[in-house]
Amino acid sequence: MRKAIQSQVLLGPQAADAGPDPGIDVGFGQAHMIIIYSIILESRPRWTVSDGYPTLLNLTLRARTPMFRSCRTPAADPARTPMRDVAVLMACLLLGGGAQAAALVPVTDEIPVVTVPGARPSPRPLPVRLVLPPGPGPHPVVILLHGCSGVGTNQAFWTKRLVSWGYGALVLDSLTPRGIRSVCAHADQPLVTRQDRAGDVIAAVRWLQTARGVDGARIGVLGNSHGGATAATVANRHFQAEANGLIKAVVDYYGACREPAGHGTIPLLALAGEDDSWSRPAAACRRFAQEVGSAEDITVRTYPGVVHGFDNPRLAERRWSEGHPMQYAPEAAEASFADVHAFLNRTIGRR
Repeated sequence: MRKAIQSQVLLGPQAADAGPDPGIDVGFGQAHMIIIYSIILESRPRWTVSDGYPTLLNLTLRARTPMFRSCRTPAADPARTPMRDVAVLMACLLLGGGAQAAALVPVTDEIPVVTVPGARPSPRPLPVRLVLPPGPGPHPVVILLHGCSGVGTNQAFWTKRLVSWGYGALVLDSLTPRGIRSVCAHADQPLVTRQDRAGDVIAAVRWLQTARGVDGARIGVLGNSHGGATAATVANRHFQAEANGLIKAVVDYYGACREPAGHGTIPLLALAGEDDSWSRPAAACRRFAQEVGSAEDITVRTYPGVVHGFDNPRLAERRWSEGHPMQYAPEAAEASFADVHAFLNRTIGRR
């Protein structure tokens, strides 16, 4: 017997005006979240996700077809943004729980910017997307920082991974509110610096202090590439103080570690491929750790023969960006995930 279950997922503060919904509308600050309990009556379901209009995701469950093959957004949709694209993939990943799925749709919001010395604030509020693991909490949360081209699918993969470990994930978009699509080209990098983005992290930390279900005293930061360099910058004494000591762990995936003289006391885990030519993060972070010295909690993991983007399964085939190779390396990725999991458990895990 073929069955289909359709439900609507409302995203953003306008969702309350979008009409009735079969889910449960829960107030959460200025955002709204829907918890959908879907009882799958037959095996091998497929989640089809399509954007209807700016504040509505239409989720259709159909039985007897392979899972995840239709997770997509229309390429021509003028309302698409990086955060909405990754929201679609998040929905597919989070809703793929098996025969009895109960899924928490991400909370989307815009957080106010704050003035942080040494950082240029965004001219507009910062889009964020928060996903918490099941249970009442309060939960530790990891702030996820995208690379130089903005929010992408790797943030969705990391969200699912962190939630499966029992951590919340907050995806922070630093480019869209500044009207910038990319800072990958060398000439564009001054448009949004790692110091600017460190200021965004401080804004996110302050916002998390009032977020329901969040343990505001157990916050980590994990960034990739430009976001990794930003994460390492967050561990600087200056930004550590601006965060009031609430950031307890920093993970830098293949971003160069800089300014060792200013490093604070936040535990830092840096992971990079030995053959990564984009800012040479393996060598940079080794030098950084040597100059900081053994008195601080710094761990550097490097992987021979591995290049940029090695944790991203979307890079199964080698690609090039700004003259630098990028490719997924499954063995190195899995080893790094184990290291990150252990690091987070040690620094911000449940007591």
